[in-house]
This record gives sequence, C-alpha cells and structure tokens, in this order.
Amino acid sequence: METIENIYNTDHIELRAEKGSECRRVVIAQNILREDINDPKTPWLSRISFEWDRSGKQHTVKIDAVAESNSILELHLFNKMDYAGVAKFDIDVTVHDNCNVTISVVSLDGHQVNTNINVNILGENSTVNLPGLLLPTEGENLTYHSTVIHQAGRSTTTQKVRTVADGNGFGDFFGIIKVQPDAQKSVTEQVNNNILLSTDARIESKPQLEIYADDVKCSHGSTTGMLDQDAIFYMRSRGISEKTAQNLLLQSFIDEVIDNICEEPQYKEFLKKEIANKFGMKL
Repeated sequence: METIENIYNTDHIELRAEKGSECRRVVIAQNILREDINDPKTPWLSRISFEWDRSGKQHTVKIDAVAESNSILELHLFNKMDYAGVAKFDIDVTVHDNCNVTISVVSLDGHQVNTNINVNILGENSTVNLPGLLLPTEGENLTYHSTVIHQAGRSTTTQKVRTVADGNGFGDFFGIIKVQPDAQKSVTEQVNNNILLSTDARIESKPQLEIYADDVKCSHGSTTGMLDQDAIFYMRSRGISEKTAQNLLLQSFIDEVIDNICEEPQYKEFLKKEIANKFGMKL
C-alpha cells in the first residue's frame, strides 16, 4: 500500500494502474501522527508529516487516476484536519475495459473540505465502487460531489455514501450517474443515507440519474433522519443504556460503509478507531 505525504505541499498527483497489473492501492491520509497505525510485520501506512496553511486559505489538490485495461486500482482519501482546515480535492478517474476500481472518501474533520470526483468509464466489463463517509460536527462543512459517466456498456457502478452530522455540522452530497446511448447493459446503484444527531445539524442530498440507454438496470435513493427511536427503546428495555444503544446504532450505520471501503484490515480498524474517538464511542 502506497502513501502520499505532505499533501499541502502538493498541487497535482498522477496515479496509474498499468495494463494487466496487480492491485495498485494508494492511501492519501492527512494529519496521521499516531505510531500505533503501523504493524511491524506488514506496515501499510508510514508516519506522515502533515503541513498546511493555517491562514484558512483553501488549498486545491488535483488527482488524475487512470486504470488501464485489466487492472485494479484503489484510491483511499482520508481527511483529518483541525478546526480551521480548508481543502479541496478534484479527482478525475479514467476507467478502461475489464477494470476494478475503488475510490473511497472518508472526511472526518475540517472546517471546509470539498471533494469532487469525476469518473469516466470508457471500457466494458468494468466495476467502479465509490464508498463515502462524511462526519461533520460543530463548525464543520464537508461536501462530496461526484459525476460518473458510462460511455461503454456492460459495466457496473456502485455508490454508497453516508453522512452523520452533529452539532451545527453540515454535510452535502450531490451525485449524478450518466448512462450514454452506447452504454447498454450498464448496472448502477446510487444510495445516500444520512443521520442527524442534533436539531442544528444540516444535510443536503441530491442523487441523480441521467439514462440515455434503454437496456440498463439503474437505481438511486436517499434517506435522512434521526436514529431509530424504536430500536433505542427496544435495547433500553433489555437493560442497555440509552447512550450505549445510540452508539451501537451509529456504529452499525458507519461500519457498513467501512466494510466496503477496502480489504486492508488495518485500514478498516484504523478508521473505526478514529471515528469512535470523534463520537465518543467504545468499540
């Protein structure tokens, strides 16, 4: 697993999974200063010295990624900044035939973090997975905007993005999947599920489909609400405290996304610990 360090000293990153290559897995992780994320036997993420402009000025990073024919590409973006962090990520992905591509985004902290993803599927029989997780709390504004274009048929896109907002945090999801006339037999699924933990939190959700082919299977949907009070009541009736019940529901909601992000177990466990720390949950 590769890492990109000092992201604020970088304006442009180019990634390429070469034709017929084994999985190229890249993690762009910010402000990771804990030693316990390294496993001496199988290190997956080296210590990162993270620097950024504390003036509040937005820094934009352009990422160009290409998956050549018969390749596997994974790009995992983990955003963690302090209260004043401001950043924008523009990610352009080109997918050729017979590829397996995963682009994951986890926005944990930051005053203003905007992530824009554009995926262009040029070849048949490719699979694109776009899991995402936005976790804005007090004073945080986290956005996820994406466009996926199916130019060729017999390819699949799965996009599952979830948001948990607390305090006066704001989360914004806008996603559009376009299926062009020549992209027959395309299969797409786009789902955005959201939870509000406070009455001051806000979430905007706008999933969209544009279908110009007639032999496809496409779906999209969105839900936004509070934690299930009936489930909390049921657990409390079984002797579980209200706080623990809330944490269990929240953890289950988040873990469904994390489990689809990456096969690397250390990365999954790292994400779960970071999120648990933010929301005061016990794993």
